[in-house]
Amino acid sequence: MRTTAPRPCGVGTLALVARRPRVSGRLVAAVTSVDAAPCLALLLFAVTDVVPLTGPGAAFTTVGSVTVAVFAALESTGPRRSRARR
Repeated sequence: MRTTAPRPCGVGTLALVARRPRVSGRLVAAVTSVDAAPCLALLLFAVTDVVPLTGPGAAFTTVGSVTVAVFAALESTGPRRSRARR
């Protein structure tokens, strides 16, 4: 049984970027912004009482938010580094 819903926006933007031989800055910005939205939402859930979370739930949500933020930072750093090597 599947317990989590697929994230079509993130998958779609990554698929769009992965098919290109050269990645434009606009596409990198799109992928980063698509990842930033859930990051902010998770962080808001963790620090506000919009959804009542237990202590472990808030910690888990915060770790998830930080993980998504790190992934978004790596996504935006990678193309810049590859352009600098050319």
